[in-house]
Amino acid sequence: MLVCDSRNLEMAGAIYLPAMGVKKGEGRLVQVGEKGMAIATDLYKKGIAPVIILSNAYLAFWQEEWELKLKLTDAAGIPREAVIPLRPDPTQNFTTSNSETEWLGAVIRERGLKTIIVVNEEWHMMRTLSMLKKRYQEVGFQALNIRNARLEAHKAHPSIKGYTTCEGLWPLENILLALFLRTN
Repeated sequence: MLVCDSRNLEMAGAIYLPAMGVKKGEGRLVQVGEKGMAIATDLYKKGIAPVIILSNAYLAFWQEEWELKLKLTDAAGIPREAVIPLRPDPTQNFTTSNSETEWLGAVIRERGLKTIIVVNEEWHMMRTLSMLKKRYQEVGFQALNIRNARLEAHKAHPSIKGYTTCEGLWPLENILLALFLRTN
């Protein structure tokens, strides 16, 4: 189920926020990461799901990103036991959608999750959902897009046609996703 509005969400076993990254040297998350954290903590506080699963983008910044995310969840009053990290593989310098999908699988199995709300930037949502749904068919995924002002401005440009706000993909990303799903 693809959702554009949190009022349409159903109760779930977890909220999953894929990697967003750190503003290097600024001691804060990138803007879309801060928005995602606000959305995830708000959903938790509303009782939509009992845990928040967080991942991190780069091994070199993993600890810094994790500490920033913990500060945000602490400030929102989320108990530490309700925050689950997806730790990066120490043999990789960065995470990929595929590696995050694998790490999330360990949490799905460990906790017996049947439903997950994915909070992700609109640009990445369809790829994330497609990979999750393909690998974990027994799990129901709901999606909540993080709005991004830069993406909104880009979509408004006259050269961009055929993009729909909630369900669409860029034409090239559609092609790449189809090729990926055929080969994996």
